[in-house]
Amino acid sequence: MTDGYYSLKREGEFLYKEKGSKFIGYAFPCEDKNEFEESLKGIQAKHPNARHACYAYRFNPENEEYRVNDDGEPSGTAGLPIYNQMKSNELFQSGLVVIRYFGGTKLGAAGLVQAYKLAAQGSISEAQVEWKRNLISLILDFAYDQTGPVMRKINELPVEILEQSHEKTTRIKLGFLPSDRERVIENFKLIHPIKIEE
Repeated sequence: MTDGYYSLKREGEFLYKEKGSKFIGYAFPCEDKNEFEESLKGIQAKHPNARHACYAYRFNPENEEYRVNDDGEPSGTAGLPIYNQMKSNELFQSGLVVIRYFGGTKLGAAGLVQAYKLAAQGSISEAQVEWKRNLISLILDFAYDQTGPVMRKINELPVEILEQSHEKTTRIKLGFLPSDRERVIENFKLIHPIKIEE
Protein backbone atom coordinates (compact mmCIF):
# COMPACT_ATOMS: atom_id res chain seq x y z
CA MET A 1 0.00 0.00 0.00
CA THR A 2 1.30 3.46 -0.89
CA ASP A 3 1.65 6.19 1.73
CA GLY A 4 -0.76 8.43 -0.14
CA TYR A 5 -1.81 9.95 -3.45
CA TYR A 6 -2.61 13.29 -5.07
CA SER A 7 -6.26 14.28 -5.37
CA LEU A 8 -8.32 17.48 -5.53
CA LYS A 9 -9.08 19.73 -2.60
CA ARG A 10 -12.49 20.86 -3.85
CA GLU A 11 -14.52 21.35 -7.03
CA GLY A 12 -12.98 23.63 -9.63
CA GLU A 13 -14.56 25.26 -12.70
CA PHE A 14 -12.80 26.94 -15.63
CA LEU A 15 -14.03 28.52 -18.88
CA TYR A 16 -11.94 28.44 -22.06
CA LYS A 17 -13.10 30.03 -25.33
CA GLU A 18 -11.82 29.26 -28.82
CA LYS A 19 -13.30 30.52 -32.13
CA GLY A 20 -16.79 30.93 -30.68
CA SER A 21 -16.82 27.54 -28.90
CA LYS A 22 -17.00 27.50 -25.12
CA PHE A 23 -15.26 24.76 -23.14
CA ILE A 24 -16.23 24.62 -19.46
CA GLY A 25 -14.04 22.36 -17.36
CA TYR A 26 -15.15 20.83 -14.06
CA ALA A 27 -12.65 19.05 -11.79
CA PHE A 28 -13.77 17.39 -8.56
CA PRO A 29 -12.77 14.77 -5.99
CA CYS A 30 -14.79 11.53 -6.06
CA GLU A 31 -14.30 8.08 -4.58
CA ASP A 32 -15.76 5.75 -7.20
CA LYS A 33 -17.55 5.40 -10.54
CA ASN A 34 -21.03 5.83 -9.00
CA GLU A 35 -20.06 9.09 -7.32
CA PHE A 36 -18.50 10.29 -10.59
CA GLU A 37 -21.67 9.46 -12.54
CA GLU A 38 -23.82 11.40 -10.06
CA SER A 39 -21.58 14.46 -10.53
CA LEU A 40 -21.63 14.03 -14.31
CA LYS A 41 -25.47 13.97 -14.31
CA GLY A 42 -25.53 17.15 -12.21
CA ILE A 43 -23.14 18.93 -14.60
CA GLN A 44 -25.10 17.81 -17.68
CA ALA A 45 -28.34 19.04 -16.06
CA LYS A 46 -26.76 22.52 -15.77
CA HIS A 47 -25.96 22.50 -19.51
CA PRO A 48 -28.94 20.95 -21.35
CA ASN A 49 -28.02 22.71 -24.63
CA ALA A 50 -24.33 21.77 -24.70
CA ARG A 51 -23.12 19.73 -27.69
CA HIS A 52 -20.66 17.52 -25.77
CA ALA A 53 -19.83 16.42 -22.19
CA CYS A 54 -16.43 14.74 -22.47
CA TYR A 55 -14.73 13.29 -19.43
CA ALA A 56 -12.12 11.17 -17.68
CA TYR A 57 -11.95 9.66 -14.23
CA ARG A 58 -9.14 7.91 -12.36
CA PHE A 59 -9.34 5.82 -9.18
CA ASN A 60 -7.27 3.43 -7.06
CA PRO A 61 -3.56 4.33 -6.91
CA GLU A 62 -2.74 0.67 -6.10
CA ASN A 63 -4.31 -0.73 -9.27
CA GLU A 64 -5.37 2.10 -11.56
CA GLU A 65 -8.98 2.20 -12.76
CA TYR A 66 -9.79 4.87 -15.33
CA ARG A 67 -12.09 5.72 -18.20
CA VAL A 68 -12.10 8.34 -20.95
CA ASN A 69 -15.07 9.42 -23.07
CA ASP A 70 -15.08 11.64 -26.19
CA ASP A 71 -18.91 11.97 -26.20
CA GLY A 72 -19.18 12.36 -29.97
CA GLU A 73 -15.96 14.34 -30.56
CA PRO A 74 -13.43 12.72 -32.96
CA SER A 75 -11.71 9.78 -31.24
CA GLY A 76 -8.82 10.79 -28.99
CA THR A 77 -9.44 14.56 -29.19
CA ALA A 78 -11.31 15.08 -25.89
CA GLY A 79 -11.32 12.28 -23.28
CA LEU A 80 -7.64 11.47 -23.73
CA PRO A 81 -6.31 15.05 -23.37
CA ILE A 82 -8.50 15.39 -20.25
CA TYR A 83 -7.10 12.11 -18.84
CA ASN A 84 -3.53 13.17 -19.70
CA GLN A 85 -3.96 16.23 -17.47
CA MET A 86 -4.97 13.91 -14.63
CA LYS A 87 -1.87 11.80 -15.29
CA SER A 88 0.51 14.75 -15.47
CA ASN A 89 -0.82 15.95 -12.09
CA GLU A 90 -0.69 12.34 -10.72
CA LEU A 91 -4.36 12.63 -9.70
CA PHE A 92 -6.44 9.77 -8.31
CA GLN A 93 -9.91 9.63 -6.74
CA SER A 94 -10.85 12.41 -9.15
CA GLY A 95 -13.11 13.20 -12.08
CA LEU A 96 -12.89 15.77 -14.87
CA VAL A 97 -15.70 16.81 -17.19
CA VAL A 98 -15.44 19.35 -20.01
CA ILE A 99 -18.69 20.70 -21.49
CA ARG A 100 -18.55 22.12 -25.01
CA TYR A 101 -20.88 24.60 -26.61
CA PHE A 102 -20.16 24.58 -30.36
CA GLY A 103 -19.54 28.05 -31.76
CA GLY A 104 -19.98 27.28 -35.46
CA THR A 105 -16.30 27.01 -36.45
CA LYS A 106 -14.59 23.63 -36.59
CA LEU A 107 -11.31 23.55 -34.67
CA GLY A 108 -9.73 20.48 -36.23
CA ALA A 109 -8.22 17.61 -34.25
CA ALA A 110 -5.21 19.60 -32.96
CA GLY A 111 -7.42 22.52 -31.97
CA LEU A 112 -9.80 20.24 -30.07
CA VAL A 113 -6.97 18.49 -28.23
CA GLN A 114 -5.57 21.85 -27.16
CA ALA A 115 -8.96 23.26 -26.09
CA TYR A 116 -9.89 20.21 -23.99
CA LYS A 117 -6.41 20.12 -22.48
CA LEU A 118 -6.55 23.80 -21.45
CA ALA A 119 -10.09 23.56 -20.04
CA ALA A 120 -9.05 20.49 -17.99
CA GLN A 121 -5.81 22.16 -16.87
CA GLY A 122 -7.64 25.30 -15.75
CA SER A 123 -10.26 23.38 -13.78
CA ILE A 124 -7.54 21.37 -11.98
CA SER A 125 -5.81 24.64 -11.00
CA GLU A 126 -9.10 25.97 -9.63
CA ALA A 127 -9.77 22.76 -7.67
CA GLN A 128 -6.19 22.67 -6.26
CA VAL A 129 -4.13 19.50 -6.10
CA GLU A 130 -3.37 18.16 -2.62
CA TRP A 131 -1.56 15.16 -1.13
CA LYS A 132 -3.85 12.77 0.78
CA ARG A 133 -2.29 10.37 3.24
CA ASN A 134 -3.27 6.70 3.30
CA LEU A 135 -3.25 6.07 7.04
CA ILE A 136 -3.46 2.53 8.39
CA SER A 137 -4.26 1.82 12.03
CA LEU A 138 -3.74 -0.47 14.98
CA ILE A 139 -5.23 -0.67 18.46
CA LEU A 140 -3.18 -0.84 21.66
CA ASP A 141 -4.85 -2.35 24.72
CA PHE A 142 -2.93 -1.99 27.98
CA ALA A 143 -3.21 -1.65 31.75
CA TYR A 144 -3.18 1.80 33.38
CA ASP A 145 0.37 1.32 34.76
CA GLN A 146 1.71 0.99 31.19
CA THR A 147 0.44 4.48 30.23
CA GLY A 148 3.83 6.19 30.75
CA PRO A 149 5.88 3.85 28.50
CA VAL A 150 3.14 3.76 25.84
CA MET A 151 2.82 7.56 25.70
CA ARG A 152 6.61 7.93 25.46
CA LYS A 153 6.61 5.62 22.42
CA ILE A 154 3.69 7.51 20.86
CA ASN A 155 5.67 10.76 21.20
CA GLU A 156 8.81 9.18 19.67
CA LEU A 157 7.12 7.49 16.71
CA PRO A 158 5.46 8.93 13.54
CA VAL A 159 1.93 8.07 14.75
CA GLU A 160 -1.20 9.99 15.63
CA ILE A 161 -3.92 9.11 18.11
CA LEU A 162 -7.23 8.57 16.31
CA GLU A 163 -9.34 7.37 19.26
CA GLN A 164 -8.89 6.48 22.90
CA SER A 165 -10.99 5.07 25.73
CA HIS A 166 -10.33 4.29 29.40
CA GLU A 167 -12.39 1.50 30.94
CA LYS A 168 -10.94 -1.62 32.61
CA THR A 169 -7.95 -1.14 30.34
CA THR A 170 -6.84 1.73 28.12
CA ARG A 171 -7.44 1.37 24.38
CA ILE A 172 -5.76 3.69 21.92
CA LYS A 173 -6.26 3.58 18.16
CA LEU A 174 -3.23 4.90 16.28
CA GLY A 175 -2.90 5.97 12.65
CA PHE A 176 0.35 5.91 10.65
CA LEU A 177 1.70 5.54 7.12
CA PRO A 178 2.07 2.05 5.63
CA SER A 179 5.83 2.54 5.22
CA ASP A 180 6.15 2.98 9.02
CA ARG A 181 4.16 -0.17 9.89
CA GLU A 182 7.05 -2.50 10.81
CA ARG A 183 8.86 0.12 12.87
CA VAL A 184 5.69 1.06 14.79
CA ILE A 185 4.69 -2.52 15.60
CA GLU A 186 8.22 -3.58 16.62
CA ASN A 187 8.49 -0.63 19.00
CA PHE A 188 5.20 -1.34 20.76
CA LYS A 189 6.06 -5.04 21.06
CA LEU A 190 8.91 -3.96 23.37
CA ILE A 191 6.38 -2.88 26.01
CA HIS A 192 5.09 -5.81 28.11
CA PRO A 193 2.32 -6.65 28.61
CA ILE A 194 0.52 -4.89 25.79
CA LYS A 195 -2.06 -6.21 23.34
CA ILE A 196 -1.75 -5.08 19.71
CA GLU A 197 -4.63 -5.48 17.23
CA GLU A 198 -4.27 -4.65 13.57
